[in-house]
Formats: sequence, structure tokens, C-alpha cells
Amino acid sequence: MASILDVLRERDDLSTYVIHLTKGGGDAAFDNLVSILSGRRIEARNHFGLPQSRRLAERFKGTAFARTQQAVCFTETPLKHVRHMCAEIENRSTRLRDYGVAFTRNYARRRGISPLWYVDTSPGQPGMRSHDWLTNPLRDLIDDAVRAATPEGSTEPNPARLAAQPVFRLTPFVETMGPTRDGRRKEFWWEREWRKVGPLNFVPYEVIAAVVPERDHRRLRTGLAAMPGYRGLRLVDALWTPSRIAEAMAGVEAGPFST
Repeated sequence: MASILDVLRERDDLSTYVIHLTKGGGDAAFDNLVSILSGRRIEARNHFGLPQSRRLAERFKGTAFARTQQAVCFTETPLKHVRHMCAEIENRSTRLRDYGVAFTRNYARRRGISPLWYVDTSPGQPGMRSHDWLTNPLRDLIDDAVRAATPEGSTEPNPARLAAQPVFRLTPFVETMGPTRDGRRKEFWWEREWRKVGPLNFVPYEVIAAVVPERDHRRLRTGLAAMPGYRGLRLVDALWTPSRIAEAMAGVEAGPFST
């Protein structure tokens, strides 16, 4: 029979966080984590959202409009499930590594980090309507925005005017799921992704925990000693058991009303 402590530990580990996981092979993932912690900043490097808005962002790369479509990505998950996020997932182009930083959901909401809206683009079954009806209104709004941002007598939209169009505040938070043009399928609905447009600047006490393999704990602790504010930062290995993760997080307030 499980002890009361075991039950409480298991419940505590059900707390979910928004976690930014790094990419890169070899030492790159570790170096990226150190860079994030030392710089107190996660950069927004890639364009996200509907294909139509992403193509516009690539077309006007480096402009004010492109920056409205650049976002930082997070995964909402209990710490004990991080290992699954880092697994090789069929049809997912990005392989995440088990190095990252975790924040509470309340903190995320206050900082403009929001969950995605997943839109199904699968073809309809025989006798049923295609799922395009979900995305067609958004495509129409984007077309209207492009026309509104195009000066009279020009065929090119003005990037600054594009950036001011309301629909582009929404597009980074929409992700399509279903068949892709190259015949693959993009389906991992269980991955609850959150995004923030633009970089995230934070202070050390706002980081609930750092995810890092145990073999690198001592190396990271050595680096953290030279970074003010990170004393006592919890380090968690994604491969640890739930009870060990709960032990490492003991005393951390991470419930629905935590900051």
C-alpha cells in the first residue's frame, strides 16, 4: 500500500508547467541552456502560425511584420512527461532535447504566453464536408489584411502596415494538423504547445526549475555559481522517476494559484 507521502508526491508531480526545451546535438543543447540562463532571455528566432502568414513573414524577413510572427515555443506538461516530449516523434520535424527551463502557467499567462489553437485540415470523409471550413475564414482575413496594407498603385503590401493588421496578432497562435503537401501527416495533438510573440526576458526567481540530465548537474551548478540569482534553482532529470522528481521539487509552489 502506498504511503501518504507517496500519494502526496505523486499528486505534486501532476503540477504542469510551461517548459522551453532547447535543440541541438552534442553539447549544443547544454550550451543553449547556459546561454538562456546567463542572458535571462529566450530568443524568438522562427516564424510560426498558418502557412499563409509564415510565407508572408519569410517574404518580408527582417521587417517589423516578420517580427510579429516570430515566437518562443513552450510545452505544457508535468515534469515527469518531459521525456516523452524529447522522444523522436513521427512526422515532427524538430527533435527537442532534455535541456530547458520551466515556468508556472500563471506566470506564462501574465507574460503573454498563450496556448495554441489547433486546426484540423484533414479531408472530409465520403459524403462529409472537408475541414477547410475551419481555416478558410482565417485565410480570407489574411487576404483582406494584405489588400489593406497594399498602397494604392502598388502590388506589394507595406510591411509596417501589415504589422498593424489585427489578424496577425492571432496567426502565430494557430497551428494546422492533418495531411501535409508532401504526403506526410502532422498529428501530435497531445502536445499542448504555448507560444509567446517576441523574446521572453525573465529574472532568475521566475524559473521554477531547469531540466537537465543528471550527468550535467555538477557542470551546470558550477556555471550557475557565477550567475547571480540562481542559488537553489531546482535541477531535474527528465529520466528520473516521478517520486524522485517530486523530491527535487518539494516545497515549490506550483498549484493553480501559484505565480
